[in-house]
Amino acid sequence: MDEPMLVALPRSQSGVSQEAPWDIWRRHWLIAVLACVAASCVGCAGGIMPLATGDSQVQAMVDRNNRNLRRLQVGMFQEYVSDIMGEPQRLEAYSWGMAWLYRTALTNGVRGTPETDLTPLVFDQRGILLGWGRDFLSDHIKRYE
Repeated sequence: MDEPMLVALPRSQSGVSQEAPWDIWRRHWLIAVLACVAASCVGCAGGIMPLATGDSQVQAMVDRNNRNLRRLQVGMFQEYVSDIMGEPQRLEAYSWGMAWLYRTALTNGVRGTPETDLTPLVFDQRGILLGWGRDFLSDHIKRYE
């Protein structure tokens, strides 16, 4: 019986990857990990501050947030609050609802954002604005502990 003859084609003509399955899996895994790391870095960098973080831009955001706070009323739905205030700088979820935090002060410059620079807007589970301010949030958290 004649044995089949195997002829090695040059890599460019074979049409089949010469990589082992482990190498292919490792490359795809590495790409996925790098994509996740890049996405989380972008998320962290843009989480509190806008991408362009000049002092005047942050101060303009603080002024705008303070002006818009005066337009809010208890009982508003989240959608209407979002139309007035825009996107919050941070979100905090609780079992009883949610707090949206907006920067309303600039005490440590552009890079530093202490908790006291953020004003929370407190919503119940239905998305209705209950009130705002650090003291209001603190009292509301104590009520549900």
